[in-house]
Amino acid sequence: MNYFEFVNRTKLIAGVDVLDQLDFECEQYGISKAMLITDQTLVKIKTIDLVTKKLTIPYIIYSDIPVDSSTYVIEDIVKTYKENDCNGIIAVGGGSVIDSAKGAFLMISQRTSHFEDIVGFEILKKVDEIPMSLS
Repeated sequence: MNYFEFVNRTKLIAGVDVLDQLDFECEQYGISKAMLITDQTLVKIKTIDLVTKKLTIPYIIYSDIPVDSSTYVIEDIVKTYKENDCNGIIAVGGGSVIDSAKGAFLMISQRTSHFEDIVGFEILKKVDEIPMSLS
C-alpha cells in the first residue's frame, strides 16, 4: 500500500511522499500561518527541513522543547503562537513535542494563557477550533 487516509476525530495520513499533501491539508483546515513545534535534535539533524521544504505558507518554528517538557514550556508556546498570529499547529517529533503541542492546543482553544486554567479538563467547554497536525 503506497497511500492511505483514516478519518476519525483525528485524521491520519501516511505513505510515500505524504509531505506533498501538507499544503493541501493546511488549506483544508484554513491554516494561513503555522507554528511548527519540534525539538533542537530534529532541527540539528535537519528533519524539520523535510517539512519546511514542502510548506509554502508562512510559518514559525518553536524548537525549545526539552526531553521532559513542562507547563512553563507550554505557556511559552502559547505566548509565541499568539505573538506571531499563527492559526494552526504542526508538531514534528516524539512524545515531549507531541505532548507539548497538545497542551498548547488545549490552552489556545480555551483562550487561556495559564495552564492551570485547563486543569480538570473534564469541565472544559468547546471554544475555538485550532487546526493541529502531529507528525
